[in-house]
Amino acid sequence: MIGDSPPMQAIQAYIRKVAMIDSHVLITGETGTGKELVAEQIHQHGYRSRQPFICLNCAAIPDSLFESELFGYERGAFTGAMALNRGAFERANGGTLFLDEIGDMNLYAQAKLLRAIEAKAIYRLGGQRSIPLNIRIIAATNQDLERLVAAGQFRNDLYFRLNVASIHLPPLRERKLDLMPLCDYYIRALNRQWEREVEGFTDDVFGALLRYPWPGNVRELKNLLEATFITVTSRVITFMDLPESFRRRLREAEPPLTERDRLLTVLAATQWNKSKAAQQLRWSRITLYRKLRQYHVTVPREHPQQDASTHRRRQEKGHIPSNACMPQETAMGRGTGGPHLPYWELPDTLWQRMAVKIPSRKSQVGHPRTADLRRITEGIFYVLRTGTPWHACPRERFGPPSTVYYYFAEWVNTGVFEQLWEEVCAVHDDLQGLEWLWQRRGRKVTTSRKVTTRGCNNSGRPRGTCLNAR
Repeated sequence: MIGDSPPMQAIQAYIRKVAMIDSHVLITGETGTGKELVAEQIHQHGYRSRQPFICLNCAAIPDSLFESELFGYERGAFTGAMALNRGAFERANGGTLFLDEIGDMNLYAQAKLLRAIEAKAIYRLGGQRSIPLNIRIIAATNQDLERLVAAGQFRNDLYFRLNVASIHLPPLRERKLDLMPLCDYYIRALNRQWEREVEGFTDDVFGALLRYPWPGNVRELKNLLEATFITVTSRVITFMDLPESFRRRLREAEPPLTERDRLLTVLAATQWNKSKAAQQLRWSRITLYRKLRQYHVTVPREHPQQDASTHRRRQEKGHIPSNACMPQETAMGRGTGGPHLPYWELPDTLWQRMAVKIPSRKSQVGHPRTADLRRITEGIFYVLRTGTPWHACPRERFGPPSTVYYYFAEWVNTGVFEQLWEEVCAVHDDLQGLEWLWQRRGRKVTTSRKVTTRGCNNSGRPRGTCLNAR
């Protein structure tokens, strides 16, 4: 199963649990969502994996041939029965029988099926002895069986017999976070099959795919990619490479973008760079993270550069801020032990270790009114890494400069900041080159007991602080 969205992760975990038991399973979901694939995974991960896995499409069996297909027949049972034939139940004995589209089965066939499940034995047509069964049944349908039961079109006893473990597969339009890994998977498979080197879609085409409702679900996506490979000649798939019929459906089914779709579209267009996405959406960074949590959006595995930090931006090679006052090699980062931080941002794992070392205050008297210690800590490292004066620390990103310096002075005087500095240096060796700046701006800091956070004085320094660090 391909998909990193929360619904698919929950389904994958449940499949592993269901596979370890021997109960019957009912899989529901729209056409093309992968019900047969789920049935195969349940069989492969269970203890019956070495036994047969037999698939039977109930919608394709004529009513007159249903019994012979399921139960088989003896030689001479009817005209034309020239040899013994084993039915699907007997062929799957010891393993798993997958009954696809069971909602299309008529009531007579349902009664025969229920009898075989309850008795765990069958009779071939024309046979005189029963054949015991050791079998697991997995049924699937794209219909609402509860509605069919209420309408009298499906036996309720058969429904409750099959619906022991229930798995519902969401349609692709409800898990569009999986669209990118699905496209990458099928493109790689088609590249191997057709000996091509197609890399993927352009940003505008993929944005249109995110807005498309996908009535055929994953099967429609697979068929679209296969049809596109017939005409595509470049490494990137554009609108003109898509089949004309699909381009027409895109124009007809263009729905108004929901906020979640807008978010996914912009994230895909920016290669999951959250900072650029926030700028295009005209949101603050905090708003973007709140929306990501609200809509349960996670970074796909194809973008591991986002995993280490929820804020990480890629530095352009050789870029130095205009207000940098440190040597060029330290501004760019001299280490080679892995990707470097931007000038201020902290990875989640690093911040979790740092947060443990920051003591909680027993009293809030005279304490700055803020709880965003992570943003304040990033502001401190921004000042130290760029050489920016304390009073010029960007207020809109890190909060009031006086608050940033207040915490810096407090943590320096209590010995906390030295521990935080060591944590960062242990992860990013480019900070080793800033030891001179830490000695000049940090270890000489003192603060009085009358520290306040209400802005800065006329000289540009926070009120109530003694800025020995120029």
